Amino acid sequence: MNRNWMLGVLTVGILVGAPTATLAVRKGAPLQTVAKGDRVAEMFDSMRAGKLAEIGMPELKWEDIPTLLKLGQSNRMLKTFPRNSLSSFAQFECSEGIIALWFIEGIRIGAKHFMRYPSLNPMIGPFKSGVNYEETSESHRAQALAAYERWWGRVKAMPPKQAAKIDPLAKSGVDWYGRIPEIESL
Repeated sequence: MNRNWMLGVLTVGILVGAPTATLAVRKGAPLQTVAKGDRVAEMFDSMRAGKLAEIGMPELKWEDIPTLLKLGQSNRMLKTFPRNSLSSFAQFECSEGIIALWFIEGIRIGAKHFMRYPSLNPMIGPFKSGVNYEETSESHRAQALAAYERWWGRVKAMPPKQAAKIDPLAKSGVDWYGRIPEIESL
């Protein structure tokens, strides 16, 4: 299958509202040759370089979760990352760690939500009036990472559909900003 044909199919999928997304990575990199696990590195390289062209959450898989958990430790700030156009909160930067955890949550919830966003913004914490949400989010990253690591330790051997029903942040004291409720009928 040639690369141009593949890009054409993905673009058509987006135009007709399919739950797929296009991820633009390094120019000239053939999409079909990206090895398992490399797609995460390519995507974060693209965000670091400010070259991410993303509509919706990226198409990541269950097997990407261990790599994303490692990235959950990073406090490197990104200015280019997927943004939920439904949010009225303009977020101009976010740490790689928070983005990685947000992607894990996107994988967990699957295609149940409009354009696969797990929340309005990639921010986590207990949010109170009068606080800086981005600072609150980064200060709770380690707590959220620990919750996702515990969750992954419990569920990695389960079938994904069963594991996805277990909320990593339940009883953790933190939650996603504007978490979109799970709608079983979608």
